[in-house]
Amino acid sequence: DPERLTAAYEMARSSSAMRSMQRQPDRWTEEWRQKLGKQHAKVIGLSQDSPTGYALLIADAHMKRLGLGLERCPSPMKSYWQEKAIFANSSNGADASMVRWWFSVSDQKIPMDPDRKIYHFSSSNVQVLSEAQMMNAKGERVATNSPDFAADTFAKKFTRNFDRLQRDNPVYGRLRHIFDLAIA
Repeated sequence: DPERLTAAYEMARSSSAMRSMQRQPDRWTEEWRQKLGKQHAKVIGLSQDSPTGYALLIADAHMKRLGLGLERCPSPMKSYWQEKAIFANSSNGADASMVRWWFSVSDQKIPMDPDRKIYHFSSSNVQVLSEAQMMNAKGERVATNSPDFAADTFAKKFTRNFDRLQRDNPVYGRLRHIFDLAIA
C-alpha cells in the first residue's frame, strides 16, 4: 500500500528516528510495523494456492528475514544491518534508500557431455539480486542510480552460501528444485 509505505518511510527518515531506535528499539519497531501494515504478496503465473507458489513466497520471506536480521544468519553471512555498519564509515552505500532483494536464475554455465545431450546441474541455479530504491512523490518505489553496498553484499553472500542455507532450511531445497525444473 503506497500510503502506508510512505508513512513508514517518512517515520524512518525523521530526525528523531535514530534516537528513538537507540532508546526504545522494540517500541520504535512496533510503531513502524503498525505504520507499514501487513505485506500483500502476489503469485503471478501460478495458481494462487499452488504448492510451488507457496514455496516461492516462504523462501522469499525467509531470505528477507535473514537480510533484515529477524532470523540469525549462518556464518560468514551477515544481515543487512551488520553489513551496513561495516560500510558506515565509508562514502559507499545509499543513505536514504530502500532495499529490494529477489531470487533469480543464476547466469552460470550448465555442464554437459560432449554430445550436448546430457546436462548436469553441478551447483545451485539460484541467486539473490538486490537493488537500491527510493520513494517518489506518489509513494511508489523506484530504482536509484546509487548502489547500496550493504544490500549487494548480503545478496552475494546469500548466493555464495546457498548450499549451506539449503541444508539448514528445506524451503531452499524446494526453491532449488523449482529453479532446476524451470531451466530443464
